[in-house]
Amino acid sequence: MSNSPSKVKNIIIGQTLQQKRMALTLSRIDVAEKLGIQSQFVSNWERGDCLPPRKILNDLLRLYKIPKKDIVKLYTLATKAALDCYFEDIKESSD
Repeated sequence: MSNSPSKVKNIIIGQTLQQKRMALTLSRIDVAEKLGIQSQFVSNWERGDCLPPRKILNDLLRLYKIPKKDIVKLYTLATKAALDCYFEDIKESSD
């Protein structure tokens, strides 16, 4: 059974967030301390279990030095990729 489009989108975004964090040589604990949250939340985002809540997203983007327009592009591309994957799975299962 394949992942839902929502899960695939979250995974793509989570992997990007992880790459940005690592490029800045920050640990999950560093990020959590700077945002005033538990490090488990950072892990959840990076695994694609969920996305950062809106109230934290602006601080996270600032910390990771990601322009807001780039996160909108990422979200759009991740959604498209997730839907492409989902419909490809449907096509393959109907053959």
